[in-house]
Amino acid sequence: MATTVTTEPVIRADECYPLPVFKRLSGMGTAALREARRKGLFVRKVGLRSYVLGKDFLDFVERHGKPVK
Repeated sequence: MATTVTTEPVIRADECYPLPVFKRLSGMGTAALREARRKGLFVRKVGLRSYVLGKDFLDFVERHGKPVK
């Protein structure tokens, strides 16, 4: 059986990420995350924990990301 090792961080649309994990995978710091939230990134709170859905982040990038030439 072959195993696949991913060395690059990946945010998948069908996953839910606790906020510290999301920050590590996305490479966003606290200030960048705060700005993204102001611009519309959804962060969902359940109890005392906050989560970002992968699909919400990918939608946010699609709406607010600038194409690189």
